[in-house]
Amino acid sequence: MVNVMNASVARRRTAFTLIELLVMIAIIAILIGLLLPAIQKVRESAARTKCMNSLKQSATAAHTYLGANAVFPPGTMNPYCSDDSTGDDNSTWFQYLLPYFEQEPLFNVYKQFQKDGGNMGFLYGGALASACKTIVSAVVCPSDPNGIKTVSHGGDQQGFHGNVAGNAGSNLFNTSGCTGDKLNGIFYWKSRVSITDIGDGSSNTLLFAEIRVAPDKVTHDTRGRYWNNGFQGSIIFSTLWQPNTKENDRLQWCSTLPDVPCEFGTTNIVQYSRSAHTGGVNVAMADGSVKFVRNTVDNVVWNAAGTRSGGESLTLP
Repeated sequence: MVNVMNASVARRRTAFTLIELLVMIAIIAILIGLLLPAIQKVRESAARTKCMNSLKQSATAAHTYLGANAVFPPGTMNPYCSDDSTGDDNSTWFQYLLPYFEQEPLFNVYKQFQKDGGNMGFLYGGALASACKTIVSAVVCPSDPNGIKTVSHGGDQQGFHGNVAGNAGSNLFNTSGCTGDKLNGIFYWKSRVSITDIGDGSSNTLLFAEIRVAPDKVTHDTRGRYWNNGFQGSIIFSTLWQPNTKENDRLQWCSTLPDVPCEFGTTNIVQYSRSAHTGGVNVAMADGSVKFVRNTVDNVVWNAAGTRSGGESLTLP
């Protein structure tokens, strides 16, 4: 009889009381609260490393092009704010670097499009309709919450959007007209900058930096659009203001968004370096090195990093 009663008590004690259950839930919640920031930090660290690798790949491709051609590729082949319907060449540094991104098939489609007389003012559609959607991972940063874009607009495929932009210098891209051919950076309208043109030193001069794209639901925001974008200035950046500035980008086609502010305009065209990393952006220097630059960098130093031959003796920290 006693053994039966002891067994019954033992069975009853296997269940949790309400207090014990609540304590266990509280402990689990505390553990999750402690672990979640650490997990997020590890994920961001991995994404930041991936972004740095993308900048490194872009710099390596640009230097390989430089070795073959004695100059870096042109920033754009169309002046900023020009009419893209005229058939002018909307190619940018991105198309020139495709073979060096190990994208020879895509480059061949692009070159055939040129050879067949495709409208270079509309660098999409036709033979490029599908090809221009190709995602080139060397210019993608996984930290950007808006993600990779291959959006359509007006029934036409506008192509792949990414996160790497070329350094156009420390000024606006244009002011009162379709200018932009005499900027003080490395990539601009019909630029042909050699390593000897970088008088400030290749280790002191920016080559590439990160930018942000708009959410996929925004169909006509040209930031990071590598195809049909030669007249937009959306794949180059200015060091006029520090990374992740609250100043608006100003482009011919863009949308005002809280984390990537922009306003419409055809003069005073400009785009700034931005990222989703905490505290700064990844950049590649003209010597091929990569580094992380904080938002708090002195604006004079950031300006100087944008100029290829400004005579400044300032170095990014």
